[in-house]
Order: sequence, then structure tokens, then C-alpha cells
Amino acid sequence: LAASVHQIDARHRHALLSVVNRKTLEVLTSAAGKVGLQLERIEPSLVSLCRFVGTLRLDDEPPALIVSVDEQGVDVGISHRGLLLLDYRPANAESPQQVAETVLRHHGRLRRYCRRHVGLADDQLSDIYLTGQAETVNQLREAFEQDPSLTVHELLDPFAHDDQWQGDENAPSWTMAGPLGLAMLRDDTLNHTSPHLVERIKAEAREPISKLLRPLFLPLASTLAAIVAGWCAVGYEGSRVAE
Repeated sequence: LAASVHQIDARHRHALLSVVNRKTLEVLTSAAGKVGLQLERIEPSLVSLCRFVGTLRLDDEPPALIVSVDEQGVDVGISHRGLLLLDYRPANAESPQQVAETVLRHHGRLRRYCRRHVGLADDQLSDIYLTGQAETVNQLREAFEQDPSLTVHELLDPFAHDDQWQGDENAPSWTMAGPLGLAMLRDDTLNHTSPHLVERIKAEAREPISKLLRPLFLPLASTLAAIVAGWCAVGYEGSRVAE
């Protein structure tokens, strides 16, 4: 478990809780250690995607819906100024058509959520950004475009938004939106907290103090023995002087 809390305004605080399988973290930690990398941060991919969208200022006003599709399923989130407001994984949504139907069915509830917790108007949740494999994204686009209240966008090529970014031609560009969002964590304008799973790993991996002090025991014991021997010698010589 890892949690973070962000103060939206004087009345609203926003909390995120990330729940991850321990084995997943062990695999990541082991893989990083074998290649000599030091893990600085592990966070939910949708958090990184929201930060990416926020850096491009695509969710300033109004907020935006993000639908991310990968081999593990579908994640749906609400992004506002680079902050993930809500993340949920639709159940029983296997095909792109089912995903679209589920999101459209919950669209009204998502709008009410934004109004209740962020103070936004009901009609301020009309932009939706899609990311994933091109074939799946195209199917999602066709399904979402059936609703005239939504404006459908894509995140297939994040490098198209900025000429300074250059991607490897052999890597699908849509897979880079999340890593780019994570790399933008140091941007002062998007200094939002997010669940930090590496802190938990480091805390659990921290060695007990007894193990850390063990190498110092022999030098310390030798020093104490020398001090005791010195005191004894001084005492003996003092008694002789007194005689």
C-alpha cells in the first residue's frame, strides 16, 4: 500500500491509495538491481498519464477523461491540471465496444463527482483522451464518437506535441506517454504528490541497526579494552607514587 494526500483548495483534500501485488514490486526491484539501476519512484501508470496531459495543459479547464488500454485491461481516469482525481477499472469490459458503453453509462456519475468534489459544472467533462494500441484506440474512437457530448482525442503520438522530444522509431510511441509523465515529476508547475511505492520498499529493505553496528563492534571493543588497560596502569602507577 502507498498513499498520498493533496490539498485542492480550502475545503477539498484529495487522496490516492495505490494497492500493488508485493511480487510485482519484488520483480521490479530485482530487475533494477541486476542491471545496476537505482529505483527512484514507482507510481500508478494513470498518475503518470495525467501528469503528461497536465504538462500539455489539456486538462486545465475543463478536466478530461483518460481511457488507457493495455494487455492487462482498461483504466479510466479523470485528470484535472495534471492530477488524477478518480481512477477505476470497469468490470466485465473486455471489448472496446463494452468499454465505451460502460464509460458512457457512467458519464453522468463522473460529471456529478467533479461537481461535488472539485466544484466544476456538470457540462465540464466532455474531452476524452485515448491511449493504447492503434487498432484498439480506433475502435474506441468509433464507439465514443457516437455520443455527441464527447470530444475524442488520442495520445498515440506524444512526440507530436513537442518538437524537442524524439522517440525511438522501433518503439510504439503510445507506450512513452506514461514514462514521459513520470519524467515530468520534477516540473515545479505540477508538483502534485502521488503514491510513492519505493518508499515502502526501502523501508522494508532497511537493515536492522544490530546488523549495521556489527562491523563496528571489534574496533569499538578494542578501543574500550585499551582504555580500561590504561586506567588500570594509571591506577597502579598512582598507588606506587602514593607509597
